[in-house]
Amino acid sequence: MRLAPVALLALIWLCAGGAIAEPTAEVPPGVIARLGSDVLRHASPIHAMAFSPDGKLLACGGEGSIGLFDAETGQPRAEFTAHEGNVVALVFAPSGGQFASAGVDGTVRLWNLVPRRSGSSSVGGDSVAVSPAWSYRWIEGPPSYRTAQGCLRFTPDGKQVVLTDSLHASWTVDAATGRLR
Repeated sequence: MRLAPVALLALIWLCAGGAIAEPTAEVPPGVIARLGSDVLRHASPIHAMAFSPDGKLLACGGEGSIGLFDAETGQPRAEFTAHEGNVVALVFAPSGGQFASAGVDGTVRLWNLVPRRSGSSSVGGDSVAVSPAWSYRWIEGPPSYRTAQGCLRFTPDGKQVVLTDSLHASWTVDAATGRLR
């Protein structure tokens, strides 16, 4: 997959710790944009990122919210509240029509994506409608030290979502129903 310049720079800056840098902070030599610039701005510090299988969308998860951006231009396509607390993992289904998120609130959620045309969203431009498919609570009780550690994956056929936590336990959830397998 060839990454668009905006998406590649966002990924490089995030990996270098730029997601928590102040907007006035110096950028490393050779970097021409940073995550959080006017090119690509999410509502909160970013804790997780994922590209859609076709490379056209970039999902960014922060303090309870998820933003979807056009990976070529950095323009927002959707932004919504997803979890209570930080979003710690994001992954797109192989089909690209859904993505899953995990949060410190102990839930993994599956989201459906539906393209829509200009004028139908507050984010402007061609946007994406996001609707929840299901939510599965894998940790009972309040957020604790036992959280997802960015280990959230779809199986290659897209039929299951696998999640691991900080204590090395894992769960497999049916992607169609949200039920534990």
